[in-house]
Amino acid sequence: GSLIGLAYAAIVATFVCHTLWFALVRVLPAAVAAIGTLAIPIMGVFFSALFLSEHVGIREVIALCLVVAALATILAFPMVGRMREHQ
Repeated sequence: GSLIGLAYAAIVATFVCHTLWFALVRVLPAAVAAIGTLAIPIMGVFFSALFLSEHVGIREVIALCLVVAALATILAFPMVGRMREHQ
């Protein structure tokens, strides 16, 4: 069972993820597409709780809040810089 899981993660998931990544980078600038990689831990915790019944404790919640804060910071500061340019 664990070898099948390892093979899946090493071959199938990696191939699909890289294919989707390069398709996304063709459409968006790499810096914008890279912001989406910060959402990976959020999705990982969410789906492991949903499908594997993993317990989400206070440490995980705090960590996810920090990731969300980082995303918000990254998304907010370019807007602030653009606002200053227009003034």
